[in-house]
Amino acid sequence: MKGFKEDPFVFLKEDDQHWPLIKEFYGIDESFPNNQLMVRSVGGKKRNIYLVSKAVKDVMEMIDDNHKVVNTGMKVIARADADNVGCNFRLMQEGIEALLPFINKRKVFITQKDVLILLTQDRPFCTEFSNGTREQLNNIEEQGCIVYIYEPNGSYSNPEDTIGCRLVFCGWKARVSTRVQISKFDKAHYQVLCGVPPDEKHKGKKRTLETEQECKNVMTEPDDDEQQAGFVGDILNLEAPEGSLDVGFI
Repeated sequence: MKGFKEDPFVFLKEDDQHWPLIKEFYGIDESFPNNQLMVRSVGGKKRNIYLVSKAVKDVMEMIDDNHKVVNTGMKVIARADADNVGCNFRLMQEGIEALLPFINKRKVFITQKDVLILLTQDRPFCTEFSNGTREQLNNIEEQGCIVYIYEPNGSYSNPEDTIGCRLVFCGWKARVSTRVQISKFDKAHYQVLCGVPPDEKHKGKKRTLETEQECKNVMTEPDDDEQQAGFVGDILNLEAPEGSLDVGFI
């Protein structure tokens, strides 16, 4: 009885044509271990890029043709073909905590009010956010994936804020609007965490003719990560273990 034929996991080549663009677009630091990135496509378009630990990398390098790896790594980057974007690869919510320390561009620090807007509106206008957030969004010229960060003791927090943990969301910046890109289950979890009933949704302001074309092209944005499991370490006030990138599994 023969099983399904699956593409093997292979390490991302040093001369991969996509990696320099991804690295430049998100400002990924030189210290990032890109030799621990894997793909599941020897030829053709790469759909997903996975990150493995150093220990798993050593094991994968010893696997021969007589053994098959069904699943490994953490999905950190995925292809997102869309119009008018600077990079056709987006960051994934399930792997954002591992990538965040190495990302230097396209990060937006937000207030608690901004968090609630993102969690209760599907595609809010950029003009609905706080002044600091609007300024940061305006400074990001190209459309595409961004990272929203709320720090309870950061520059954009207030003493009266009720959210006591750091929140990190993968998002998408369009021409005049934005959104978070997390699964509906993760969104419901964050809503409860922030004191918002999961079924409470606020419809955004009626769109004007200025955004009519954007509404027509809304399907060009990549879908949410419907089957992603979010990282809960920060939510539970747990610190990442020392050398966390060296801990993994197959």
